[in-house]
Amino acid sequence: MATIIDAHGNCLKIKVPITATEIMLDEPRHVVSLVQLIRKTGRIPVMKADEELLVGEVYLVVLASRAHCKVSESEMVMIDSACEKRRQK
Repeated sequence: MATIIDAHGNCLKIKVPITATEIMLDEPRHVVSLVQLIRKTGRIPVMKADEELLVGEVYLVVLASRAHCKVSESEMVMIDSACEKRRQK
């Protein structure tokens, strides 16, 4: 299973294998980004459409207009909060 944090901060468990395309089809005008890379770069990198989500990883679904943008402090707080709730379950 992989975890998706949607645009509202909700955590969803997703069975893998699944590609970023499949997630984006369910969320039009959104892209998928690996949280680990967001933390490392401070930006929102975009997964390639044919990339598969990995077991145990956490992904963020954001508006496509936010692709490659710098992550704000409030967005990082939301990501960290969602990840913390995931760990407590």
